Amino acid sequence: MIVTGIILFLKSDQYCPDSWFLKKKSEPWMTVFIHGSFGSVLGFFNASDVLKDKISGTVYRKVTKGMRDDEFFFRYQPILKRGLVRVMPTFNIKEIGNQFFAAYPLIKAYDMIAEQICPGKEKNYYYTFGWSGLMSQNSRRFESIRLYNALSEEITKFHAQGIYPKIRLIAHSHGGNLCLNLGAVHRLVNLKDFSKLDVLSKNHDENESLKVLYSLIRVLPTQELAQHKQDQKRLDYMPIKKNLQIDQLIFYGTPIQPETESFVYSPVFKKVYNFYSGEDMIQKFDWVSSKRSSSFQRVACKKDPKSSDCFVQAKIMIEKLHKAGRGFRPVAMYKNHENHGFYDSKNHEKPERTIWEQLLAGENIFTRKSKDPTHKELWFFSWESFDDAEEKYTTFLRHVPTFVLTPLYLAVLHAGAKKYNDIDINTVIRHQKLIAIALEHDREKELHTCEIPVQTLDIIKHQTKSWKPDRWKNFEEFKEIRKHL
Repeated sequence: MIVTGIILFLKSDQYCPDSWFLKKKSEPWMTVFIHGSFGSVLGFFNASDVLKDKISGTVYRKVTKGMRDDEFFFRYQPILKRGLVRVMPTFNIKEIGNQFFAAYPLIKAYDMIAEQICPGKEKNYYYTFGWSGLMSQNSRRFESIRLYNALSEEITKFHAQGIYPKIRLIAHSHGGNLCLNLGAVHRLVNLKDFSKLDVLSKNHDENESLKVLYSLIRVLPTQELAQHKQDQKRLDYMPIKKNLQIDQLIFYGTPIQPETESFVYSPVFKKVYNFYSGEDMIQKFDWVSSKRSSSFQRVACKKDPKSSDCFVQAKIMIEKLHKAGRGFRPVAMYKNHENHGFYDSKNHEKPERTIWEQLLAGENIFTRKSKDPTHKELWFFSWESFDDAEEKYTTFLRHVPTFVLTPLYLAVLHAGAKKYNDIDINTVIRHQKLIAIALEHDREKELHTCEIPVQTLDIIKHQTKSWKPDRWKNFEEFKEIRKHL
């Protein structure tokens, strides 16, 4: 039997900055978890309106709003009420009144791994940020204004207490695009001359996005007038904080779209991480809320080598390594279709194929080919794999979503991949250790490894097992959806 109180140690100095060991003082962090789209399939009720991004008054918006406020759907992913909600993570379900809200144990799992990587380095203040989840480009833009204002207000409260936290945003799916729009908000807040709106950016897509967001911001009231409104409308005011800084933006499975892609290099973000998986088909399938016919998994990296200082993208792989001599090497890397060899990311720019190009090429994109995480497995509890231990693609994570390993991924990137902004990270278990291995993207060159005891993961799986709701089958979810139709 696993005892919760076991304390596991490892060589933390391998992954923690030397400066921290000299200071021995915990850094305060605001770590905010942001969910993705909600009830996306319901958009077919008003397909024409959704495609035109005119969803006000539609059945889709009404039904989604009702579902979004239904606590039944808080059981599977780190999502709570709308707005910025403080979370005191725990594995003890009694501490939150026996409510099966997944945010509490999943954030606790994240915290446990972060503490394992570098004990005492961070003092985390955890939050969720809830939004409408609508499949709408303009909704995500408007919600980014709310997030910008919510973060600004919370930071001001911390500063009044003499606490100066860094900010880390961890987002899933379109929650990442919501966050990227913070770059547009920041640009407009710091704009000195609003008379030159036609030339806000030389990038056509970026310029267009900035102009649309400006049309939303310019009609908002002041903070003083908005503070008397109820609920989230209290945050609907013209942003005023010019020096907001997001130290880390981390997103999983975010559909890369022209409307937001360039904002990964916005100065509001010190560092942006794009984590994606080859088994995530949903990420490629958003042709609805974008001008492009499909979404991508990867951001077009800048040629400037300094770009690695502010942006990294990493492909997440699970159990794709085997021992070869004294080291490890890939055995199932994706191949370049043109020359049947490994793609040289240093010398060539390989265009990402759209989902439609893959379908026209005769590929069965809906057949799973590896244990790499799906769109759901990146963020949600996967109780199906927990119940079916013989499932072909069940991994060592079992029912635990991939994002809880974020501290391990960041550690391996910090320790051995600083000069690279295009990485593959493979995670394996060897000799009772959970090992993350960073390699150059689509190449066999190993850059660095980072590890934690596998017991840490065992504790997490054991402690989260009790959070499995009595009703979790798909048909129960459909019954809940029907209540709002």
